[in-house]
Amino acid sequence: MPTLYLVRHGQGSFGTQNYDRLSPLGERQARLLGLHLRSTHNEFVGAYSGTLERQRRTASIALSQMPYSAPSLSEHTAFDEYDAEAIASAYLPRAVRGSGRSGDARRALFSDAKLFQSTFGQILEAWVRGEPHDHPRLESWDSFRQRFRAALSALSAAHGRRDRLLIFTSGGVIALAVQEALGLDAQHTVRINWSVHNASVTRVHLGRSGPRLLGFNSVDHLERAGDPALITFR
Repeated sequence: MPTLYLVRHGQGSFGTQNYDRLSPLGERQARLLGLHLRSTHNEFVGAYSGTLERQRRTASIALSQMPYSAPSLSEHTAFDEYDAEAIASAYLPRAVRGSGRSGDARRALFSDAKLFQSTFGQILEAWVRGEPHDHPRLESWDSFRQRFRAALSALSAAHGRRDRLLIFTSGGVIALAVQEALGLDAQHTVRINWSVHNASVTRVHLGRSGPRLLGFNSVDHLERAGDPALITFR
C-alpha cells in the first residue's frame, strides 16, 4: 500500500487566454519543489501526472531538478482537474441572473480573481449538488470522484507498503484525496479545494483500512525561499 505525494501544479496564467500554461512564477515554484524533493532523499518508485499542460509542465520542471533519483513519468486522465470552463458554461447563466450582473460575465469571471472566488464557488457547489443544467456531456461530480477512486484502487493494488509515488495534479483532485481520508461531505471538500496552494505537497497513505492523511498543503519549500510572492492559490 503506497504513500502518495500529491503535488498541486505551479501557478497558472489566470486572466490570460490560456490559464493552463504555467506563469513564470509557477515555473519558479516547480523548480523549488524539485529541489526540495531531491533534498529529502526519498526514493520515489513512480511519478504520475494528469494530462493538462500545467500539471505536465510542473512535473517536467520538478523532476528535472532530481537528475539521479527522478522516476519516469506516466500521464493519466484520472488526475486531471474538473473542467472549470465547462462547469462555468453550464451554471454561469443562472449565477448571473441571481447576481443581477450583465455583459460578458464569463470573460469577467476568468479575469477577476475576487469575482472568480465568489461566483465560481457558488457555481461549483451547484455542480456538486447535481443541480440541473443544459450541458448533458458535462462530467458530474460523482463521475469526477469515481475516476479518482478507481485510480487510487489501481495504485494500491500495484504498489507495496513502502513505495512512494509522486502525483502532479490539481486542487480538486487533492481535495478528493483529503475527502477520502477524512470522510468529508461534498461541500466541505469544495472548501478544501480553495485552500490548496500552488506547488504544495499533500501526503496520503493508502492503507488496508483506507486512505490516511499524513500531511496537507505543505509549502515549506516555498517559504524557505523568503519571497511571499511564491505563496499563491491561483
